[in-house]
Amino acid sequence: MFVKAISIRKAGYFGYGKIDPAAPYQATIEIESQNGKMELVLEEALSQRVLMLIADEVAAAGRRAAEMMTAEVINGTAALVDARD
Repeated sequence: MFVKAISIRKAGYFGYGKIDPAAPYQATIEIESQNGKMELVLEEALSQRVLMLIADEVAAAGRRAAEMMTAEVINGTAALVDARD
């Protein structure tokens, strides 16, 4: 069994028209196995939890990328200073 897709959208929004900012988020998970397919539609509280997990990981990935870029700049600057001396 494997997760084929996870989607999160505002309830009632199907890719067109106005998004209702007051509408709750709705997560849908598509699962497949050798025995067939299943689609789970999560309730609002679980949808919020999934969204928060994703948001936490996006923030962590951004921090890691910023740290790596900063390290590259520091290391590159140090190499230039060493080469100049």
